[in-house]
Amino acid sequence: MNPHTTTLPRFWIGICLVTWGVFTDQIILAIAMAVIAEFGRFSPIKYDLVERHFYRVADLSSVLFAIVAVYQFNEYSIYGIYRILALLPVCVFPLLVAERYSTIGGIPLSALFLSLRRRVRAGLEPERYVGMAFPYVIVCTLAASAGDKPGMYYLASTVILIAGALFTQRIKRYQLSTWVLTIGAVTVLAFTLHTGVRFAQRQLEDSFLYWVNQFAWFQTDPNRAVTAIGSIGRLKLSDRIRVRVKAPLSTPLPIVLHEASYSKFNLGMWSLAHSVFVVVDPAVNTAVWNVGAENGVSEPIRTAKITIDHARDVGVVPLPYGISRISGVEVIEVQRNQYGTTLIEALPGQLEYGVSWGSRDILHSPPTLADVRIPDNYSNVITQVAMEIGLQRGAPHAALAQVVEFFRNNYKYSLIQKDFYPGRTPLAHFLLQERKGHCEYFATATVLLLRHAGIPARYAVGYIVDEYSPLEKAFIARARHAHSWTEAFVDGRWTMIDTTPSEWYGLEQARASNWQYLQDLWSWLSNHYKRFRRTDHELFSDSLIWLVPPLVLLLLWRLRSRARSVVGDTQRLESAKQGEQGMDSDLYVLFRLLREKEFLLLPGDTLKTFLNRNVKPNIADVSLMRLIELHYRYRFATMGLSALERKELRAGSEKYCARLTTK
Repeated sequence: MNPHTTTLPRFWIGICLVTWGVFTDQIILAIAMAVIAEFGRFSPIKYDLVERHFYRVADLSSVLFAIVAVYQFNEYSIYGIYRILALLPVCVFPLLVAERYSTIGGIPLSALFLSLRRRVRAGLEPERYVGMAFPYVIVCTLAASAGDKPGMYYLASTVILIAGALFTQRIKRYQLSTWVLTIGAVTVLAFTLHTGVRFAQRQLEDSFLYWVNQFAWFQTDPNRAVTAIGSIGRLKLSDRIRVRVKAPLSTPLPIVLHEASYSKFNLGMWSLAHSVFVVVDPAVNTAVWNVGAENGVSEPIRTAKITIDHARDVGVVPLPYGISRISGVEVIEVQRNQYGTTLIEALPGQLEYGVSWGSRDILHSPPTLADVRIPDNYSNVITQVAMEIGLQRGAPHAALAQVVEFFRNNYKYSLIQKDFYPGRTPLAHFLLQERKGHCEYFATATVLLLRHAGIPARYAVGYIVDEYSPLEKAFIARARHAHSWTEAFVDGRWTMIDTTPSEWYGLEQARASNWQYLQDLWSWLSNHYKRFRRTDHELFSDSLIWLVPPLVLLLLWRLRSRARSVVGDTQRLESAKQGEQGMDSDLYVLFRLLREKEFLLLPGDTLKTFLNRNVKPNIADVSLMRLIELHYRYRFATMGLSALERKELRAGSEKYCARLTTK
């Protein structure tokens, strides 16, 4: 048995393994694997392995891969895919060792595919062997891409490893310079295509996110928030108006509308450890819900009407801090949880509700253990940044000031994110290297840093309303005005802490589309139409009465036009019936019989000329001309044939057909 193996330069597998170890920070493991692999190539001791041994080795690799996949996904969620990719050389390593230490020097192809294994055992397929050397080079280069080294280093190492593996396979009749130029050209082409594909991917992702944000069903989840932390490219939100706030022009700006708060963070997602929604009863015989009564909220000093797109029967609604009352005839039920998140049940569509609030106090439930916990995979980086700031436990006001000052002096706001390295968490890359990002980075980092200082903190989302629309005659919040901030528990109460650089709102405004005015006009028209359909049903029904007279006139005109066309339709129907009359004539049977016997039908032949040329004029007492006359009368005359004439036509045609069949 001579397996097809690829000859590599000496120690090339070892070099590939060491390169993989350098890129993934597993250099000790890589060196050990390289020694084992290269020693097997030159070892005088070989093992006489048979198919079943290779089957066991292949099964071992499969089990290793399954264990690695389950563990990494359980530990790192969706980011576990990078860890799995980084450990691929370990999973495939048993197959390489089996090849290097066997007398065969290859791997049975049936060991890699269960379907082929069954066919080989049944004798339906011959056994074939493959070498693991070159595939293992590819596995190592792919696994190295999951490391945290700069991209240009990875590109250079990949070109060297692949080119070295191909060097021994080059065609000898071409000069070395030709081969080098070919490899160089392929490298340049690959780099160009890679750059173009990445650019196209970013543009498509931007467009996708933009259009997703255009739809009204995009709503906040009360139990979790998936952030854009770790996303690559430009974070682009739309100009779509999400919230309309009709309030006096004297209302202090900005208006902070809170939607939800979260306490548990892991791998780009905030969630709630334990959330309980409680139904708030309305005041007797009113459509008013005193949502702040249980918290001792003082009498409201500000009021407003808020309009949103309510996509589902029950959904999260934005409310100002210090909310005391919610009102509205469209509201069916109100629910609140301990984190201040409010759910309203109402018919889907445009929802308008009134709000009354006093101070901006955050009257949420006291902190729990979840509000001081730092995830293990962020502990080291948070400790490192806290040491840089000089955070100390026991001085909450000083810690707050230090964190705010740290972000103000050392970080910038940006919606454009460069590539992050999968070997690290994106938040660590933001804190230690990039030092610029959007509000989700700042809010998340602030929460974890304050927790390190012993201050309970939560992650909050909502809208910052700071734009007035003369067209809407209301304050508005667009999709790009969605914001994230921190809630810190200091001096026995929750306080809003926003460390995102203050210029973020202006930068968002500067990125407004040139078509924003037209979009706003369409949004205004759409909003009024939806409000008209939702609230003015009676007026809408009365308006339908005025459509009755023109509809009656239109119906009379249509009936008159139809009456005029009845005569014409009748004539056309009679003509059509005439065209179909006589198609069952028995003389057609004689005609088809002649055609089957391959009698020639000349161009321009009528039935009469065709029959006169090919059939005798008389058979016994039957005249062909008489049959043709009866046929034409049956086919085209208005009166048709009598019963006796119809019988005569049938009998004569049958006699002619019988004479033809006896020939």
